Amino acid sequence: MNATMKQLVGLVLASGLLAGCAIFASKTDYAHYREIRMAEDQRDQLVAMQRYIADSPDGNWAEEIQAERVRLEPELWESSRSSKEGLEFYLAAFPDGPHAAEARPRLAALRTVSGRRDTEREAAAEVERERREALIESRRTWLTRATQFW
Repeated sequence: MNATMKQLVGLVLASGLLAGCAIFASKTDYAHYREIRMAEDQRDQLVAMQRYIADSPDGNWAEEIQAERVRLEPELWESSRSSKEGLEFYLAAFPDGPHAAEARPRLAALRTVSGRRDTEREAAAEVERERREALIESRRTWLTRATQFW
């Protein structure tokens, strides 16, 4: 092999290594996979995995990602099932998960309870505000009456 041929082979190999996964996957597939790898925490990673499976069900990494989702789902369900925020996250990460049918009505109920609590809190704050205003008014009128008496 002459020097020119060696340089050409070296250039082809180097460009292949630089291209990395892009040679074997479409740009969209690789971009979605990269979102998973670059996620800052597990929550972001789980949502990115859901996006990958939804957008690239036949992607190069679909089997690997789906297996990881199946492995993580029970733990996430147990830790998320009792709070509104947890259920919202569970449904974002596993809208098609085995507990999604149970999570939706549970989330609706928690939102209703949360809405009622917010309404009660607002009503209590309004009552307290009115009580304070009445107290201020009674002090003001007492002072006026006292000065008029003298």
